[in-house]
Amino acid sequence: MNKEEEVKEKIKKVAVIGSGPSGLTISSALLNHGVDVTLYESFHLAGGVLIYGIPDSRLPKSVVKNEVDLLINKGLKIIYNTKVGRDIKLSKLQQDYDAVYIAAGAGIPNFIGLEGENSDRVYSGHDFIARFKVPDAYSKESLQKIKQSKNVIILGAGNVAMDASRTAIEAGAKKVNIVYRRSEKEMPARAYEVEDAKEMGAIFNFLLAPKKILSENGTVSGVVFVKTVLGEVDVKGRQTAHELPNSELVMPCDTVIECIGAGADSQLTDGTGLQIDSKGLISVDEKGKTNLHNVYAGGDIVTGNKIVPLAMSAGRKAAKSILESFGITVKPIEKEMQAVMTCISPVKKQ
Repeated sequence: MNKEEEVKEKIKKVAVIGSGPSGLTISSALLNHGVDVTLYESFHLAGGVLIYGIPDSRLPKSVVKNEVDLLINKGLKIIYNTKVGRDIKLSKLQQDYDAVYIAAGAGIPNFIGLEGENSDRVYSGHDFIARFKVPDAYSKESLQKIKQSKNVIILGAGNVAMDASRTAIEAGAKKVNIVYRRSEKEMPARAYEVEDAKEMGAIFNFLLAPKKILSENGTVSGVVFVKTVLGEVDVKGRQTAHELPNSELVMPCDTVIECIGAGADSQLTDGTGLQIDSKGLISVDEKGKTNLHNVYAGGDIVTGNKIVPLAMSAGRKAAKSILESFGITVKPIEKEMQAVMTCISPVKKQ
């Protein structure tokens, strides 16, 4: 073996699944330490939630593209339109790479299970945003339908709900109602996200629980709600919402967007032996390592839908763990995606 072959032999290879904030962050950190990184992306664009989960008013796609191009120039290889679990198995990546990092996001949306949920114009939050932000990934009719949504009801009050409300308004909705079964102080969304949604015209409705989605000719026409009252504190420290009898009311709409969280894609995890928690998310230790040999995970596929900086932090943590397992001295890890963070910063413009 000559010296060039010896050098190639020593270079460690890592597969990263998913090109969202966590996947891009770990890719950057590993590339900066001389690791060969190949990123597998199921979509035709890199960026994950940065592309399809945050409205253009907060984060233009061009900013994300610039960040991805910088990584490609560093040597990142991206394999697009390839879904791990369907097009290539996790076990194959384990064989071909020295480590695997799963950052595929919590991409499978949860739905409440309401009667009428299968009606036309019922979306999950991420699906609605993606259809508007990345229209070339869907049919033209899909985008037209989004733009025809004029009276929108959003179920849930987390950060995705705030993003969905802004997206609906950007798409041309005249009225956007965010409906939550608890009070305003109980909302899981960050305060500045709520402020932005209010500034754009979203209307907040509290102490209402959805019971049924109404439709006409198969298309959404409204939602039946019941009033609620708050009671005892639950395990998460929030007051439990109790339904009031005989308090039904109907709120008309032409579109319903459910934003109640998401879980890991079972197509990726089933049959792998990965340890999954009660929410359907991947379990990891304090170093970001799963129960499988040389397989790590981080971001929303571990924590559920959370904030971008948390996903990036998970990528940095896993990078450190992987580098240490390779016997590579860890240098200070740079702060990645500064332009992205500036766009989604809570600091308001004066």
